[in-house]
Amino acid sequence: GEGEGEGEGEGEGANKGSSQGSVSSTRSVDHISFEELNFGFSSFHAMTTPVVICMILSALAVTFIQIEEQRDIATETMTDAYTVIDISNPSNSNLRNFGASLVNGLVIVSVVAAMTFLIVILYKYRCMKLLLGYMVLSSGILLGFLGGYMFYVFIQKYNIIIDQFTFYCIVINFAIVGTIATFYTKGIPIIVTQTYNIATSVILAWQLSHFNDWTAWTLLVLLALYDLCAVLTPCGPLKALINLMQREDSPSMPGLLYEARLPEGVTRPGNAATKRNKVSKENNNEAPNNSGEHNSHSTKDSRQKKSTVDNIEHVQKKGQFKTIQPNDIFVNNQNTTSEHFPNDVSNPAVETGSLPFAICKIYKLQVDKENCPQFIKEKYHPTELADMEPSDRPSYTPAELKTEIQVLYPRSGGRIVVETPEEGDEASQRKRRRYNGEGLTRYIVMDRNGEVRRVLVMKDTGKVYEELSGSDLETKSAEQSNLNDTIKLGLGDFIFYSVLVSKAALYSFTTFAACTLSILAGLGGTLVLLSVYHAALPALPISIFLGVIFYFTTRALVEPWIENILTVPFYV
Repeated sequence: GEGEGEGEGEGEGANKGSSQGSVSSTRSVDHISFEELNFGFSSFHAMTTPVVICMILSALAVTFIQIEEQRDIATETMTDAYTVIDISNPSNSNLRNFGASLVNGLVIVSVVAAMTFLIVILYKYRCMKLLLGYMVLSSGILLGFLGGYMFYVFIQKYNIIIDQFTFYCIVINFAIVGTIATFYTKGIPIIVTQTYNIATSVILAWQLSHFNDWTAWTLLVLLALYDLCAVLTPCGPLKALINLMQREDSPSMPGLLYEARLPEGVTRPGNAATKRNKVSKENNNEAPNNSGEHNSHSTKDSRQKKSTVDNIEHVQKKGQFKTIQPNDIFVNNQNTTSEHFPNDVSNPAVETGSLPFAICKIYKLQVDKENCPQFIKEKYHPTELADMEPSDRPSYTPAELKTEIQVLYPRSGGRIVVETPEEGDEASQRKRRRYNGEGLTRYIVMDRNGEVRRVLVMKDTGKVYEELSGSDLETKSAEQSNLNDTIKLGLGDFIFYSVLVSKAALYSFTTFAACTLSILAGLGGTLVLLSVYHAALPALPISIFLGVIFYFTTRALVEPWIENILTVPFYV
């Protein structure tokens, strides 16, 4: 499931950076703002160093950590394990070799696609223990066995004297520490995690470089095309994975992304503009006020930094008895899409509860349509809301939003506990007094594990607010700042960049330099596009295509010209 390469701030943090999930159809790209240009250059600067280090180390490893006899054995082993048609026969024509390598590449890409779909399915149905177990095991095997084999070849190549016990101690410690640093990052310096991410990419690139030239170059092109389809097409597995990871209660999935921090003062552009545009559209469909007109907050409230999550509003309480006012809405820049309940609404429901329709609508819960008001039967279709434009979504009156209805909770999903003003502990009563609203009912949203995710209250207008303490605001602000200050790139991109550069380095230094520069140019172009479109973009296609083109151009045209200059004197 690697090679997704969204040089975009997603993956692990993608569920909190949902504004990066799709390209706005109304966005004008006639010109690039300074903020977008600055973000693109800063992202390029942040990613250039690790990418260059990874490519150089891979090229050095492929060039200098090789024994000719063992390389031939490794190439034969890779051919037997990963290809269906043997192209090692020197009497084969170029056309036959190309056709066979194309078939072999398609088989490998098909397996990669199938594994990616499997990861998406496991993630969708929250089989996280199985998924993380597989990933941890794979990472441990890669670092332990492949890393150990690479270390063994290095020892043999340079006749290093080391006893067997020390060798195994080094390899085992390297694998264990690397797995922990990759998947359990708490308390571990980010530089350690980044180092192991690069080491993982170098080891795998060293192993994949044993493919013969025909298979390697064909596979790189096919993977770039697959990456393009997997991220940008509606049915692409990586696009589906990105959308799932952007949901509010989606679990994190570490280990697939390299995270780099942006320079201080640089933030991801477009978040505010995109959200203001989206909020304006959504608020135009809010409940009519008492005069029968729709509430619209497109311009004024945008300037007041008002942001909603499908009509959830975060309340910033500055004083102990602060009353909820429109100006007190807390800005949560990471949420721009409708919030999802901790389980899919399509799952069989096994428990019911009574909730106001406003809260039911936020979480897109199923309702008992046999015993519900007529307006719900006519206008409420939760499974269709995701495909609707905000302007096409139905609007509701305050009375409709406050209507109590029977909801059906999803199987093994979260629950919403209703706490009336007479219930709750002393802390809950104090929170109500802060709102100066003794009669507000609290709706406690709990996940499948029984942990409280948020507490909601509803005003007489049918608008829903979230209670946030001062510490909650600071935490959310810190998380938001963290996400805005980082850029992430898939490890698959590091790996296949390194494979391309390594294969080029095996031919000559000239092709190595040309491919390195072309990959960096492609990465820079991708990051500039990211800063303009604010969407998940594949990082492989541009760089791989440029690298392949410049490799063959340099090999066929530039190198002969350089050799001619060096052998034939020119007088100026």
